[in-house]
Amino acid sequence: MNLRSIVAVSVVALAALACGPQESATDAGGSWVGTITPEGNVTTVVNESGSVWGGTARLVEEASIGVEEGPEEQLFGFLAGVSMTLGRIFVLDAQLRLIRSYDASGNHPVDCGGPGQGPGELDPSTLYLELGTSTEGRVFAHAGNEIEVFSAECEHLETLAVPPAAMTLAASMMVSHDGVPYLSVPTGREGHPSQWIYGMQAFGSEGPAGEPIPQPTFDFERDELELQHRLASGGVAISRTSPPYAPDLVWGMMPSGAMVGGVSSDYRFEIIHPDGHRTVVENTGEPVRLSGDEADWYARRFLALLHGDRIVDSPSWNASELLEVKPAFYRFLPDRSGRLWVLRSGEGERLQGCDERARAYSDFSESPCWRDPTVVEVFGPDGRYLGRVDVPEEMRWSPPPYIRDDNVVATAEDEAGTIMVKRYRLVLPGER
Repeated sequence: MNLRSIVAVSVVALAALACGPQESATDAGGSWVGTITPEGNVTTVVNESGSVWGGTARLVEEASIGVEEGPEEQLFGFLAGVSMTLGRIFVLDAQLRLIRSYDASGNHPVDCGGPGQGPGELDPSTLYLELGTSTEGRVFAHAGNEIEVFSAECEHLETLAVPPAAMTLAASMMVSHDGVPYLSVPTGREGHPSQWIYGMQAFGSEGPAGEPIPQPTFDFERDELELQHRLASGGVAISRTSPPYAPDLVWGMMPSGAMVGGVSSDYRFEIIHPDGHRTVVENTGEPVRLSGDEADWYARRFLALLHGDRIVDSPSWNASELLEVKPAFYRFLPDRSGRLWVLRSGEGERLQGCDERARAYSDFSESPCWRDPTVVEVFGPDGRYLGRVDVPEEMRWSPPPYIRDDNVVATAEDEAGTIMVKRYRLVLPGER
């Protein structure tokens, strides 16, 4: 079964169950096992075992852009965004302040924008930039107080105003299926900025359009995190930096206008659809646990972050209790086909040649002892677990990849530090 068929079957299955009783089922291949329970405007999907794909998918490289030495259009600085529309790949280079466009094979037809503060230009003083595209061929570049809009041929179409008060989060742009750009904006600013409430705001020709779509909220005891901060810092809350692997609220917007969110202490998240219906998704399985050495290293690194060169042993802070398991997830990546890619931390890998005697936080950063491989798991529009994706080690997740059907466009970096943009093909188990 191909990707489009899976998406279509998933949507049909959810619609058919919307008003029915609890149903236990397997998929057609007999691999996915779980229950789908509709009750009022809430559908709960419990993924018990197996997967719809029946195995692990993989990414196969189809095109590569970027070289260590060569033509100017193949040399990248700091990449702030990648996207694709009408068969073209668009790359936002924050260092050059322009958008380079390429065909699907990586050939360079034309550039969009450039540094400056005029129409169609990207403000050089702006710290964060973002990129998005619509299926109709519009290209959106968010830079500071403006969203510059281009055609797929890089013709400047219009400028959308973003008020300074919006204070948008970095890497927050989402272009909806109907071609409207959204940015995250604060809707409640009480207390520390880490506790502000955000929502996704649409922008049009006249600036903000309508009311923001609120972020998902959950009963989440942040006071417990505050206590952990106090214990870690010797009794004084001198930092809002969370301890390593502390549970947190993870949320985002999907192109359909739905909001997805969950607290990472449990592998459970909710999708809040525009019509108010909610899909609650649960995934069973054992959490990823930290080894004793790994937990000790992260605990010492966190104390070094709080105290600089003054490593303070805190008998009141039991690192072994705090650092038992890793969060169920740390990021949601909705794709343009209705699926949800969930990023998780895998089992820690010890690195060779690290400084086990590190005392200051800079020492830990320059000589890390552990790393987390990224585990990628994908869910269908109906909440069923599709399966894992084996991604190349060179692939990077920031800026967010563009994913639609079996096309994946992402940044990559080789061992020599060469920045690249690659187009991959998502290959399902049993396919070539």
